[in-house]
Amino acid sequence: MFASSNQEELVKECRRLAIENIGYTIPMAKELISLDDFLKTRLGLCSRDEELTSYSEFKVSKITRRAELPIRRLLCLSETCIIERDLATYAVICATPLKHIVCLVRSEKDPQQFIVEYENGDGRAYVAAERDLILASLLDGIRASGNQEVFVCGHRFERNLRVIPFSTTLDEDAESQCMKHIIAPPPGLRRCDTIRRFNANVPYSGLRFSKSHEGFFSENKGKVIVNAIEAVLGENYTKEEKEYKHKTEAQLQCLRRLFASKSGFQAFTEVTGVREKLGSLVVRVLSWKSESIDHSTVEALCALMYPMHDQYELRIEQLNKQSLMSSPKFVENLLDLIVLHVDRSTGWLVIASMLNFLTFSVCSPYSETTSGDTFDHILKLVALRGRSFFRLFQCPSMTIVKGAGMVMRAIIEEADVETSKSMQMLALSEGAFLTHLHTALLTVGKDLRRMTNKQLSGHLISLWIADNQQANDLLVRCLPRGLLNFMESDEKVPISEKDLLIPRNNLTAATNESKQNTVKEKLDHLRVTAEAGFERFVQHWDLEQKLNFLPKRVIDEKQQQRQQPVVLRKRRNRVRPNVNWRLFAYQFSRDHSQADLIWNEKTREEFRHSMENEERTLASEKEQAPTGLPIAWNHTEFQIRYPSLLEEIKIGDYYLRLLLIEADENATPIHNPLEFFNNVYHRFLLSTKTDMKCLCLRAMSITYSRHHMTIGPFQDAKYFVEMLQKCANPLERDHLVLLLSKLALNKDNVRELIIANVLPLLVDLCVLAHLHVQRAKVQNQTNVIEASAEQMAEGGSEEWYYHDKEAKQVGPLSFEKMKTLFVEKTIFEKTQIWAAGMDKWMSLAAVPQFRWTVCQVAKDIPQEINVGKGPFQATQMNFTDLSVLCLDTILQMCEFFPSRDSYDCVVRPMPSVKKQLTEPVLLYQLVQLLLTYEPQIVQRVASLLYLVMQDNPFLPRLYLSGVFYFILMYNGSNVLPIARFLHYTHMKQAYRSTLPHLESTRQSILATLLPEAATFYLEQYGPEKYAEVFLGEFDNPEIIWNTAMRRHLIERIAVHVADFSHRLTSNVRALYQFCPIPLIDYPELTQELFCHVYYLRHLCNRQRFPDWPIRDPIPFLRSCLATWYNELEKKPSTMSADLAREILSVDLSNEEHRKPAFIRRQYYKLAAKYHPDKNPEGREMFERINAAYELLSSESANNSTMPDSHRIVLCLQAQSIIYSRYSQELSEYKYAGYSQLIKTINLEAKDDALFIKGGGDLLSAAIELANYTLISSALNAEQLRRDGGLEALVTAFDRCVPMVTMSSTPDDMPVQVCIHVCDCFATASTFEMCRQKLAEMVSIFGALTRLLQFSHLPRLSTAAAQCICAMSVDELLQFQLFQTGVLWQLVPHLFHYDYTLDEGGVQHSEDSNKQSLANSLARSSSEALAALAGYRENTPDNEGVQKSLRALLTPYICRCMRVETNDMVLKTLNSNLENPYMIWDNGTRAEVLEFVERHRTSNEPSSTLMGAEFELSVHKNELIVGDVFIRIYNEQPTFALHEPKKVAVDMLDYIRKSSDELNGVPKPVKKNSDDLIEIDWGNGPSSSQENGNTLNTETKVLMVMTALSNLVSANPGVEILLIGNFPLLITYLRGRKHPQLQIAALQVILLAAANKECVTDLATCNITTTLFTLLKDHPKIVARVLDVLIALSSNGQIVKEMLEHGGLMYILSILCLTNSDQGQRLQSAELLAKLQADKLTGPRWTRFINKFLPAIFADALRDSPSTA
Repeated sequence: MFASSNQEELVKECRRLAIENIGYTIPMAKELISLDDFLKTRLGLCSRDEELTSYSEFKVSKITRRAELPIRRLLCLSETCIIERDLATYAVICATPLKHIVCLVRSEKDPQQFIVEYENGDGRAYVAAERDLILASLLDGIRASGNQEVFVCGHRFERNLRVIPFSTTLDEDAESQCMKHIIAPPPGLRRCDTIRRFNANVPYSGLRFSKSHEGFFSENKGKVIVNAIEAVLGENYTKEEKEYKHKTEAQLQCLRRLFASKSGFQAFTEVTGVREKLGSLVVRVLSWKSESIDHSTVEALCALMYPMHDQYELRIEQLNKQSLMSSPKFVENLLDLIVLHVDRSTGWLVIASMLNFLTFSVCSPYSETTSGDTFDHILKLVALRGRSFFRLFQCPSMTIVKGAGMVMRAIIEEADVETSKSMQMLALSEGAFLTHLHTALLTVGKDLRRMTNKQLSGHLISLWIADNQQANDLLVRCLPRGLLNFMESDEKVPISEKDLLIPRNNLTAATNESKQNTVKEKLDHLRVTAEAGFERFVQHWDLEQKLNFLPKRVIDEKQQQRQQPVVLRKRRNRVRPNVNWRLFAYQFSRDHSQADLIWNEKTREEFRHSMENEERTLASEKEQAPTGLPIAWNHTEFQIRYPSLLEEIKIGDYYLRLLLIEADENATPIHNPLEFFNNVYHRFLLSTKTDMKCLCLRAMSITYSRHHMTIGPFQDAKYFVEMLQKCANPLERDHLVLLLSKLALNKDNVRELIIANVLPLLVDLCVLAHLHVQRAKVQNQTNVIEASAEQMAEGGSEEWYYHDKEAKQVGPLSFEKMKTLFVEKTIFEKTQIWAAGMDKWMSLAAVPQFRWTVCQVAKDIPQEINVGKGPFQATQMNFTDLSVLCLDTILQMCEFFPSRDSYDCVVRPMPSVKKQLTEPVLLYQLVQLLLTYEPQIVQRVASLLYLVMQDNPFLPRLYLSGVFYFILMYNGSNVLPIARFLHYTHMKQAYRSTLPHLESTRQSILATLLPEAATFYLEQYGPEKYAEVFLGEFDNPEIIWNTAMRRHLIERIAVHVADFSHRLTSNVRALYQFCPIPLIDYPELTQELFCHVYYLRHLCNRQRFPDWPIRDPIPFLRSCLATWYNELEKKPSTMSADLAREILSVDLSNEEHRKPAFIRRQYYKLAAKYHPDKNPEGREMFERINAAYELLSSESANNSTMPDSHRIVLCLQAQSIIYSRYSQELSEYKYAGYSQLIKTINLEAKDDALFIKGGGDLLSAAIELANYTLISSALNAEQLRRDGGLEALVTAFDRCVPMVTMSSTPDDMPVQVCIHVCDCFATASTFEMCRQKLAEMVSIFGALTRLLQFSHLPRLSTAAAQCICAMSVDELLQFQLFQTGVLWQLVPHLFHYDYTLDEGGVQHSEDSNKQSLANSLARSSSEALAALAGYRENTPDNEGVQKSLRALLTPYICRCMRVETNDMVLKTLNSNLENPYMIWDNGTRAEVLEFVERHRTSNEPSSTLMGAEFELSVHKNELIVGDVFIRIYNEQPTFALHEPKKVAVDMLDYIRKSSDELNGVPKPVKKNSDDLIEIDWGNGPSSSQENGNTLNTETKVLMVMTALSNLVSANPGVEILLIGNFPLLITYLRGRKHPQLQIAALQVILLAAANKECVTDLATCNITTTLFTLLKDHPKIVARVLDVLIALSSNGQIVKEMLEHGGLMYILSILCLTNSDQGQRLQSAELLAKLQADKLTGPRWTRFINKFLPAIFADALRDSPSTA
């Protein structure tokens, strides 16, 4: 940027001069740019911050023409740019991308000057004292940025020799031409000139086109490269020559470019002389001691050590290395270069190149191609010079540090143990450990070289600390133990990181190379085979001379050697890293705040500061040391301290503050917990401050809780019990209890604690929870009985006494009053006090209730402690939390001593912990903790009681503690421990109720508290299921329980214990005196009857609980029977009601006294008066009061002394359910309640109030039960019959049937009774003796018939139909039902069926769909009719019913009833059909229904035949033969008949019967026949002649004949029935008066002629003369007659008969008439041909034909009728 006052003139002049002088127009920007934009973009692509962030900086002096003296600059190197900055202001002067640099020029004349050459020709010169070091760093950075073409030379780049710009490269021909010029220099040029031109145009990375192409005229590129190498090696420059260094350097750089190609790389070992020439050149130039020459030499050698081309071969690399390093002296001289330059701090370019050489030699993975001997030799040489290599780690060049690190890694991993150990110690003494630790942990950035060095440093550190105690001790002094622990972890690093130290995989390359060799071998084998064959061909034809232009196959031994398998040197790895360094480094960079590690940005900065200070100090000491004096790092005293952590309290390696706040699930592991525990205990004993003691106690608790298995028993546990007993500080008390709770995790400690009498102390602390009244209430906890307002105003219950100064006893006083006296200094800590529950007078401070409340107010004791800095604060626990902690401790102690051993044997003597807790004082105090209603406390107390009471002798007396009252008052939801406790204990209490219905040998203590069903549920289903029920809303047959019932239970218990519960807030050690509670009645269960394990009202509610599972049906049935009998005969209670009223002072004459509320008030009044707590002598009276109240309470709930019909109904319905579901299981048992059941039915059936509203339920239930018992077992049916049960059922039936009318509803009692009675009759009908009894009761048949007429009551009608169906198994019952006109009632139901309901696919049920009920009734009616007719199995045939059904419903329907389903029958009846069997439509249905309805509604019998005389008018003009409508069958000839052979026989019979009439025999005429409809039902021989009387006989026979032909045609095999009937058909053939019949008969014969047996039968009937006559008389049927003749000509007898009867003349008459039908002539010809073919008569036929026709015609007819 420039500034000028004449800006426009300057710009204008510049543009003018450009146009005039060089013809270029300078463009002008259209828009102006601001100064800020210029400053942001002036550096172009290098303007971004990430491009300008440098990682290396060097102080240099820049030589420029603008200044006379060099300008001081800061030369910086970023990842992509080289930057010049002002040394004073750090401002960017200029920045250039590294990719634009061409080469670095190292001046030979000035040892400090170097030039950076750019692509645009610009060259910037700099001066620096560390020139070579800067050049090495620049070279590494430029190549790392992607610019691989940069190189270092000793002269300016010769741009005049480059033929193309830098932006492009030479093509293949130009490259080849450059090499050819080297091989053969053009005239006027020397080879050194062509070498320089080659270097100027070919990239430093090598030739771009080094592969030969396939082609006849393509050149061999490899040969050109080899020739070029030989030519270059042939140059020999001496020191005497001018510019010999320049020439030699160009020569070596040219070789480097040539060796980079594949051919050049192979030429070193495969081309003879190359190795020797190169060796001579290297030895000679190295002797010059020139750094530039040395650098170029080593660079050329590196090109032979590692292939720089694609698709390299590891074998060639092996050969090159083996050849190049075959001379130990040569390798040693190369290593001396490093030592020489390191000692002189010069030659950094040479050192960098030599490190590359060593990397390719001994560093993995390149070392795998180095031979073992060479590898070991080089390692030894390097190890001897190890101190020089360690000094390289101080070099600022990353590439030198990396190279030295790679070499050092190889030495430690693969050298012998002694060498590795020496290198580990050198790393410490030389300070390399310090440098690499800094690099490995504190290096940041994304530059790959820096990340590579970071990985390498980490790997070196992990190698140096392997089995190196001094190095590990150094790390322990530098870094926290918690951080070093990550080195030993097997955890993987959460983030993936690429391994930058493995640039290639030799194993994969070798494998691919082997595969390629295998493929080549196969191809060569094929080629050899082909060439061998071709060679034999040439020799055979002597073509060898003529084909001499073909190439000869030469066996290349070197090629074969290259194809040998690649053998890689196996790495030894004698020293392996045994730490997880990656995880350690990852965790080092993250923040940690845990017990053993506090690590954050502050601590990392302190670590960095200490490391850098130590590095600077060590470097300063080395600089100040005299030359030649070795300096070693004092690593044994180096230690890093972290000032930011000094305030933390630390014991061992752990910070107590963090240890205390960590959660157990992610807590820091303590590596040596026993040592740490002892250290903390030691600190506790030495501490005098409470804060520190509490801190140590908590730390001990946490440590022991996590590692109690490792630490084991603690011998001093008993002393902490003494400390707790003497403790007066709440914080210290809480921590002591916490420690004791953790010590209880060890069984040995528990024994010691029990001996130390810890249990009373813990119980005393537990009961303090009664004083903690400011706790959160459980949801809906409105049940807690609190003290009255008066009591609260007085300060609670008066419980306490004290001795004043005169030793006088004062009291009783409330706890609040005692606190007031203490504050007023009336009483003191040493004042003697006493209250109920204490065994002696004690000082006030010795009573826990006062020690931890009143006494603490006077002391100024802090309520919390602060520990160091951070969030941890230890606060005083409230009494509830303290109680929970103590209960957990006691629970843990009990769990160590179970009540039974592993063999389930009871342990005796009882474990001491449970024995102590069973003592009444401790046990009662624990039980009374339930009255705190605190969920945590209640849950733990229930669990503790469950553990303590297992197999405990005190268990039967546990109820005396009031535990069952207290525990059921809890209103929380965590009731599972409570349920477990109740399940185990409720049946084991030595408690008996005075109520009679609660008296039993095994009574539950909960009987007076919970419903009977609840106790059964608890016993049967277990605690888990019961807990679910107790919390929920359940209303089912097994349990009725809800929130209201639970609240009612709690309220009743709370009232009972109200006088005691409020005492505990005044005296926490007050003990409860047991008093039995009256029976709790539940309003929700007033109408319930509980039997066995079910509420019968719910169980019998089939709508709500249709399939409720029944467990143990047989015991349940017994229970139902017992409940039934008990209901009929109730027992009086042990205490009379009068005595109970007398005890409670209840007078029945007073209306007010009868109310339950008055009885309850009297009970509470007397109970308070005689309560044992207030009146110790009133216990007996109190128990009598309870018994009286229980009796009167239960009597008031159910005061009826008569049996309850509702309860009896439930018992009967429950039995019905049992029998309906478990009929099979109960079939072996006889029902035991028939006597009472029949009695009940008789009484109910004769009851005058039966049909009053509400009556009849018992009758219905009894009959239903009777039905189910009958279904179950034949024994029951027989018993019912013997006991007169059927008579009782008939009585009820006769009583109820008349009450069923058209206005009745399905739910009416008579309807239900009738349904159940019908079911009973149906079931009883399956037994023979019962059927006989039923037959005698004729009234039931009319009643059943009457019930069928109520179609609006489909269930009733269905039951009646099913009963009829069941009765139809007996012929007598069939007859009686038939005579009562049951058909008239059943038939109409058939026509109410809707088949579309089932076929429509819509879901439906009888409960919601009326049509579904109608369909069900129709099915039952159809089944009943079929059974009545005898169409069902086990039902006798009833001819009368069958005739009636055939007349009403047609024979076809009757047949369907026998073989088809009811649905198919009903669908047919309700469809319109017209088929050969049935003509059925709306008209026929209406006609049938009209007929049936007329008889059904008739008051008198109107049909003696019961409908058998009925005839449909539609059949008047129909001809019916064999149940087939002939007309319809002729219209539907393909209709499949059910019995075609039977129909064919009937048709033949009909044809035979009409034969005489048609042949002239007159038929007698019947009178009034025109008014009759004749139907052939197949019942008589003459019936078939009487139907279809409106038709003449000829028409009828013609119809039947046509039907017969259709039948024979559609049913193959039926024609066999015509045998024997052909004379009849021939008779019709001869009836000339009836030509139509002749044609029909001819058709039948034609169809029969297809059967061989029929033809044989026809041969005996002389049919031929008749047929020949037809040929003459009926020209129209000639064709058909000829067909018959042709068919019959297969029989020899007929052939002979035809010849003898002149058949030839008839046939020839047709054949020879040319004017006749051609088809007929062809038929005649075929007939003659077939006749001639007959073996017996055929020759005669031929001779006769020859008489009338020329012989040729006979032969022609025989051979081809159509041609003839």
